[in-house]
Amino acid sequence: MTYNGTPVEGASIAFVPVDQSNGRNANGLSNAEGLFQMGTFEGTDGVVPGNYQVMITKFETSETPEALPEDDPNYDPNPKPQPPPENLLPEKYASADNSGLTVTVEDGNEITDLKFDLQD
Repeated sequence: MTYNGTPVEGASIAFVPVDQSNGRNANGLSNAEGLFQMGTFEGTDGVVPGNYQVMITKFETSETPEALPEDDPNYDPNPKPQPPPENLLPEKYASADNSGLTVTVEDGNEITDLKFDLQD
């Protein structure tokens, strides 16, 4: 998987069945080269045959501030809520309905060359 031609590390990929009544979601995570393996039940066990819409997200990792003890002079009894992490990929890819990405998995055929090149 690439974004504007550059491999994306740490992106979450989800395959969402087009027929929700007869399918199972599959999930994967991209590595430093943008490669990923999908899993349905556990780990990277593959994908149940069917037609899927694809959603891809990559959220920034943020440091969670350390809780201060109550006797610390900087202690705030009413801390401000942390903003939600920012999706680092275009928002359209965060929705299976809007991403425009689809995959068909056929029974007995392993897909080893699936590529997603995300664009702005």
